[in-house]
Amino acid sequence: MAPAFDAATLAPDDRGARATVTPGRASVFFHLARGFDLGAADAGREPGEAVAVRGSFVAAGGGAQPTAGWDFGFVQLTKMVSGQAYYAGRLSREGSIAVMFENAMPARLLLDSLDDRSPWTRRAPRFAAAAGRIECRSSDHPTMKLPRKLRNSLRNVDNFLFHAVDERLFWTVLTAIETSSRRRHHLAHLHWRVHHDVKFQWRGGEPMPMPSRGRGYELLRNVRGAPPEAELQALLADPQPPQFNPASSQALLQAFLGARGANRSENAHWFMNVPSDFYA
Repeated sequence: MAPAFDAATLAPDDRGARATVTPGRASVFFHLARGFDLGAADAGREPGEAVAVRGSFVAAGGGAQPTAGWDFGFVQLTKMVSGQAYYAGRLSREGSIAVMFENAMPARLLLDSLDDRSPWTRRAPRFAAAAGRIECRSSDHPTMKLPRKLRNSLRNVDNFLFHAVDERLFWTVLTAIETSSRRRHHLAHLHWRVHHDVKFQWRGGEPMPMPSRGRGYELLRNVRGAPPEAELQALLADPQPPQFNPASSQALLQAFLGARGANRSENAHWFMNVPSDFYA
């Protein structure tokens, strides 16, 4: 007799999570404040958790060991809505650069996992069972790192970060998988967004972020059951690579370091919306 998974609940912990921009030594970091340390980021280390969630449910029935033959945890899907960076010279005649790293993604919607834990967000052990109740945990801290400056090959001068857009949607899904059939049961989910849309002015050789025009961090939904969006259903039914973090890292490298084209374009003059006091 298979267990019935009842009364699934999610308890998110996002206290202190807010969309934030911090210039570093060679890069500018876009993050969620909580769990972020600039020294660690400059050294290439990962930030601490910003958005955490605890999921729990009752495994009713299924005999004396209702978890036998099952695996539990969180599966996360992530969609890159926008990923763009724009650079400008100190003067209009020093040119500008547009980097559309969104175009270098193999797909906008991907499984958010890694090879050592796929399709889950965490390596085992992913759950604890006591008195018929199962508890699982997951956490994340979406970040983006952009170089402070890029070389404009048309003008043979450095261009400086002027505008960055990073908008992502997340579905963090509490899931039970039958180990024999691999059938998936999606018990509850969070839906959330991170949206940076930031322009910069440069003063004394340093980037100064202006107030973001993005939505920031938003928890959009916390409900039982599977996400209803049609675009998610195939990936929810069979969550397979490519995975979001490796794919987005490769997309950034390809867009920033690759040849000019759909991912990167260079101009001999400023974009029309660069203000005259951009660099002072």
